[in-house]
Amino acid sequence: SMPSLAAAGLGKSLGAQIHPSSTEDLTGVGRLKAIVETDRRPGRSSSINCIDTTKTSRDTSSPPQTRPRSSSICEANVFERLTNSGSLPEVILGGRRHGGIMPAPLRRDKSQYLLWHQTAESHTRPVLSVAASGTALFTGSQDRTAKIWDLAACKEVVSLGGHPSSVVHVNYCPRTALVFTASQSLVKVWDVRENQMKCIKVFGSTNASGGSSSAASDAVHDMVLSDDGNTLYTTCGSSIRLYDLQKLQPIGRLTGCTAPVSALTLLPAPKDNQSGQSVWLAAGARDHYIRVFEVNPKISNIQISCNTLEPPHYDGVMSLYVHDDQLYSGSRDHSLKQWDLSTQTLKQSINGAHNAWVSSLLRVPDKNMLASACRSGVIKLWQLGTCAPIGEIIAHKQPINSMAATKNLLFTASRYLIVHFLTVCNDFVTPNVHVLV
Repeated sequence: SMPSLAAAGLGKSLGAQIHPSSTEDLTGVGRLKAIVETDRRPGRSSSINCIDTTKTSRDTSSPPQTRPRSSSICEANVFERLTNSGSLPEVILGGRRHGGIMPAPLRRDKSQYLLWHQTAESHTRPVLSVAASGTALFTGSQDRTAKIWDLAACKEVVSLGGHPSSVVHVNYCPRTALVFTASQSLVKVWDVRENQMKCIKVFGSTNASGGSSSAASDAVHDMVLSDDGNTLYTTCGSSIRLYDLQKLQPIGRLTGCTAPVSALTLLPAPKDNQSGQSVWLAAGARDHYIRVFEVNPKISNIQISCNTLEPPHYDGVMSLYVHDDQLYSGSRDHSLKQWDLSTQTLKQSINGAHNAWVSSLLRVPDKNMLASACRSGVIKLWQLGTCAPIGEIIAHKQPINSMAATKNLLFTASRYLIVHFLTVCNDFVTPNVHVLV
């Protein structure tokens, strides 16, 4: 019989030390048990070099009404494309049709801050989403599958199928060992501790025949988990749905957006929060606006308030990131905005921060830096707090759809079927180096 993942205690034993040699002869399930929270030291790595940041303008208004059109790769909405029809088994263990993680061939020098370290290849269509926790990596693709990777063993562990269309978002909760995959209007919940790793629950809208609703008004584009792992927040067209993960049932819905919501993030509670029961959530939508919701999932009337941040972006909001009391937003209008959450006002707007849609935002691991990725394959680095430009790198020749990070690695998902691993270099000495890839 297949060994139980529960024996490995993936949700609780991520801090255990497991030597790489102990995973070489394991099955796909065994390799998944070997995923740990230890950092893998990079070996030989190739370079992705820093480039001078382009000239950008800063103000506290929205971008001008006339802006340059982006290239054709930025015009297609990758989240609304459908893949070919056909059936796939729900779970494929790493023993067949599995991919690998390969090292990059070149070396580095100290003039490079982020280095192309490794590449994961397995998906047959563009990779739309990536998430990471310790040495576990999770990817979602336009090929209608999500994959789990063991970074310590450099192998794909399992492929999760059975999705009606592209897997546009993946997420993982280390507290509960649950994996979440979003496709069309559905969110699948996978328990990786189970022997067969079956889907244990499906949330979302269905059509009359019981299948996934393909209506754009019900599409899921993003989802976030509460800090305790008990509540899941997902977009659903122009609304936001809440799910109780302890009971595996819906809680309610948030309204107030006038267009599909494309980005979500949880916000820190205000200092004057007396009850301690409320949760604050920011939602960026295609109507150019960001809205801040106050929510209490434990009461029947869960939505307490909804405030709109002014002024809006000129185009749809694609990405959000929060650090302390500062909110950062990236948009299709190529701009980056910084908001003060204590006053819910715009602090600054960097118009022309990128030359394409700003698709993803996150903090560089262990650094006081914000990384922004765009649909032209470029990552730019900014100082957190001031948004002072630090440098930029060409990470892909294709659009970057998503980013994730662990302690010392940054992952980028691209339309070119692969995920790049970028290593953070602590001995970086010279910013803004004029070296091309």
